[in-house]
Parts: sequence; C-alpha cells; structure tokens
Amino acid sequence: WRNSRPACRVVGYRTGGAALADWTAALLLVYPPPTAMAADALAGYRGRLVLYAGEPRGGANGSRDFFDALDRDFFLEQTLPLDPFPGGIEKLYVFRRRRWWAWRGRVRAE
Repeated sequence: WRNSRPACRVVGYRTGGAALADWTAALLLVYPPPTAMAADALAGYRGRLVLYAGEPRGGANGSRDFFDALDRDFFLEQTLPLDPFPGGIEKLYVFRRRRWWAWRGRVRAE
C-alpha cells in the first residue's frame, strides 16, 4: 500500500473548486442530507457523470432543489441495487449530463 497510487483524485465538498469544474471528473454523492449540500455540489459541478447513492425523491436523502437540478440537467442512465439495512430503499443511481441541445428550451411538465 505504501507505494500504490490512488485510482482517482478525491476532493471534499467544500474544497472541490477546480475538480468540480473538470468535465472528466465524476461526482459521487453518498447519502447526502436533505439540506442544500447536494444541490450546492451539483450546482458547482461541470462534469458529465453523477453517482448518487441514496433514497429516491421524497426520501431521507437530498433536497427538492437537488432532485429538481438532476431532472433538469441529467438523465438517469442506470439504477443499481445496494444492500441497505432491512426496510431500506436506497439504490445507486447513475446520471449522465444532458447534451446542451437536449435541454435548450426544454419546459418541465408539472
């Protein structure tokens, strides 16, 4: 382990800066609280891939603003099962950024 190199660079939410602006970086959010944290991280992220582990919209993770931003700027590419605690509904959601021409002028149906 002493001479091994990390497979990727890991940055903290508050110190991400340039890493969040790197379009080759992936954003991993694991059980984010229902506060502004996840929405703020997503707002500063310029990459193409978001990995979100948690409950779906309306659950214990993420805020309404976070899920609204995901709906607006990303599409759900894949959902993978996790092994949550008994009764848990958490999954790993893989989102990919929409192409600019796909969301330009888009109106969200309510």
